Amino acid sequence: MKVQEKDVIRELFYHFKQKDIWAYRGYYPAGFLGSCSAWIEFDFLRITKKYFVYEYEIKLSVSDFRAEKNKRFKMELISEGRYPAVLTYVMPEEVYNKVSDEIPEACGVKTFIGEEWEYLYCPVTRFLIFKDIKKPSQASKQKIKEKDLIQLLVNQTYKIQKHL
Repeated sequence: MKVQEKDVIRELFYHFKQKDIWAYRGYYPAGFLGSCSAWIEFDFLRITKKYFVYEYEIKLSVSDFRAEKNKRFKMELISEGRYPAVLTYVMPEEVYNKVSDEIPEACGVKTFIGEEWEYLYCPVTRFLIFKDIKKPSQASKQKIKEKDLIQLLVNQTYKIQKHL
């Protein structure tokens, strides 16, 4: 069984759900990115109780990781140390082994392997074992303003309601 993005999002959610605010598969509120008008998407976002933003970009293949370079504005902000979130790439160990020298210096890396466990009363259940390979730089870490956080959460609520 191949690990999918939704599996990784589920595991990140379970890891952080008790501690912080989270969002998945969305776009940053424009105010958080300053005066730019570009849309920047995220796979999984964690916001601490002190309003610091941590982004987890999920990359399941080498081609998926390399396609990230096409997001010029995002890459420009990262290379200049102006990306407002603390960014960590989450990827399978085998992908990391192939792209480790291409990961921007400021970004962290969290790898995973998939494990299958059998339980007595349910079918085979998957979950992931994460391993922190590299901590991200905290240099450009910013707090999200309450109005931007509200906009982000309203968009998440709308998305969840739409899928119910």
